[in-house]
This record gives sequence, structure tokens and C-alpha cells, in this order.
Amino acid sequence: MDGNATVFEIIDHAATGEMRTRIRNLLGAFLFSEDAVFKKVKVLSGGEKSRLALAKLLLEPINFLVLDEPTNHLDMRAKDVLKQSLMDYDGAMIVVSHDRDFLQGLSNKVVEFKGGKIKEYSGDVYDFLKERQIDSLRELEIKRDARNNPPKVEVKQVIKPNEYDRDDQKRRDKEKRAIEKSIVDAESRIATIEAAVAEFEKKMSATDFYTHQKESSFVTQQYQAKRGELDKAMAIWTDLLEQLENLG
Repeated sequence: MDGNATVFEIIDHAATGEMRTRIRNLLGAFLFSEDAVFKKVKVLSGGEKSRLALAKLLLEPINFLVLDEPTNHLDMRAKDVLKQSLMDYDGAMIVVSHDRDFLQGLSNKVVEFKGGKIKEYSGDVYDFLKERQIDSLRELEIKRDARNNPPKVEVKQVIKPNEYDRDDQKRRDKEKRAIEKSIVDAESRIATIEAAVAEFEKKMSATDFYTHQKESSFVTQQYQAKRGELDKAMAIWTDLLEQLENLG
């Protein structure tokens, strides 16, 4: 999705026919309401991007969906919205997920890949668990791990770290804590700037906003400046995340 496009523009471009008159309703169903529809894609959180992508996907004239862990980054309310949308969907779906509650009632067939073979089970995930006589998908994974990776007796040499290793680890830990604090500070600053941007967008969305040219021009300049601040803050935040990842 175009990072510079707004949430509304993404759905407006994808919608056709009667759906063009129901864009606001669709966005509301996916938890985008009021000023949130004017947020740009590049400032959305992971969960918001997932919801927007799914809303766009359901507008496209397709009859077969392949969804790989679609509930990642979604909170409980968003999961419920997605599940209801998929249950209303007329086409066929293949859903890969470890979320048992999400799968319940959503599928009418479960496919298990085991030992190089494929086995089909009728019903939803609970019917599958009942037939396999297990309580959870996690239990199935544990059994597979135990079967595929039996315990081994190993003799390990214990090497006492030298002073240099300990000092290096202390330095890395200190650096890691400093970066983590900077990330928290950066996220707080991003939230503050986003709130300010939202206020400007609220003013700019008023029907009479452009009737006062001098005032609207001043607000627009402030808005653009604040957007620039947000871009820089996001860049700093991304760089900090990369630094933290590189530390391991």
C-alpha cells in the first residue's frame, strides 16, 4: 500500500459499485472511525496496517483467500471483526493459524501435514482436537517435537569466561538498556506528534476550512511542519529498533 495515501484513499480506490457508498461503514467495521480515516499508511501501527490490508482484500472481486496467521498484530476486537467478515465471505479460504478460538466455527475442514502425508478431518478445529484426543494445538506440537527430537545425553565443557568477556557483556547490556529507553522515549514523542497531527487534520476536514484563506494557509503550513517532525521521529525510532536488533 502507498505509504503516502490515507486510510480512506486506500479503500476508496479499491471500492467499486455499491461499496463506494459504504466506505465509511466498512472502515468503521475495521475500527477506523472519525479522524483515523485520514491517517497516512506510513504512520499506522502493525495492527492498523493489517486491518486496512484485510479490509482492502475483502473489497476485491476474488473467490479464494489464502491467509497465513491473519490475527498477528490484532487485538481481540479486531480479531472479532475479521472473523465475522470472513464468516460473511462467500468464497473459499485456506487459513493457517495457531489461534484456536479464531478458527472455531470458521472452517469446515482441517488438513494435517504429518510424516510427509496429508490427512483431512471434517469439521472445525475443535472436531479435529477431539478426534486426535488432545486438548490444544500446542500439545500436538509438543508431541511432535518429542518424537522428532528425542532427548540426548551430552557432555559439555564448561568454560569460565574471562574478564574481557564479562566486561564486553556488561557494555552490551548497558548499551541495550540505553537503546531500549531511547525507543520508549521515541514512541512517546511519536504519540505526541501524532496527536498534534490529528488535531490539525480535524481542523482541515471542516467544511468551511478553506473559506478563510489566511488562517487555512497558516494551519496547513503548521500541519506540514508537524508531518515533517513525525517523519523524522519515525526514522529515529526505526533506526533504534535496528540498533537493538543488531545487539542481539
